[in-house]
Amino acid sequence: ILASRDMILALAITTIFNTMWMVSGSFWGLFVTGTLLIPEHYLAFFPILRSIVIAFFLFFVQPKLERFGFRNPMLIGLVLFVVSTTLLILTPTEALWLLLISIFIDALAYGFVIPRSDSLTQLLIEPSERARIRAIMMVIVLGISFPFGYIAGWLSEMDRRLPFVLCGLLMILVFTVIASSKKRLLAIQKEHAPE
Repeated sequence: ILASRDMILALAITTIFNTMWMVSGSFWGLFVTGTLLIPEHYLAFFPILRSIVIAFFLFFVQPKLERFGFRNPMLIGLVLFVVSTTLLILTPTEALWLLLISIFIDALAYGFVIPRSDSLTQLLIEPSERARIRAIMMVIVLGISFPFGYIAGWLSEMDRRLPFVLCGLLMILVFTVIASSKKRLLAIQKEHAPE
C-alpha cells in the first residue's frame, strides 16, 4: 500500500471521508437538539428527508454526470459539503427551515461525492489484490480516524459547533488532495472511459 502513490491517494481520501462521517454522525443529533433546540421527535424525519433527496439524485441526476468523470463532481460535492456545514454552524436556535436547507444541500453533496469516492478508491487499488488490500486499508483508516472521535468530543465540550468546524477543515483538506491529483485522476478517467 505504502509503495503505491495511487493506493496512498485512495487511503488519504478514504481516511478523511471516514473521519468526517464519524465526527458528523456522532455529534449532529446532540448539536441539533442541544444547541439548536429542535425537538427530539423531529430527529427521525431528518434521515428520511436526506435519503429521499439522495435517492432522487442517484436515480435521476447521477446518470447525467457520468461523462464528467471523478474530479470535478467530487470537487463540486465538497464545496456543497462546506456550504452545508457552514450553514449548520450558523443556524440560529430553533431555525428549523435553515436546518432543512442544510440537510438538503448535504444530501446533494453526498450524491456528488460518495459514488465517485467509492468507485475511485476501487480503481486506484491493485485489482489482483483488491479484497486483501481493501481490508488492510480499512484497518489503517480506522486506526488513523479513531483519535478524532476523542478530539471532536473535547471540542464539543467547549462548543458544540466546533466538531463541525473540524469537519469543514477536513473537507477543505480532501478538496486540496483531490484538486492536486488532477493528472492522475484524469488518467484514471481515460483508462476506464467507456469505448
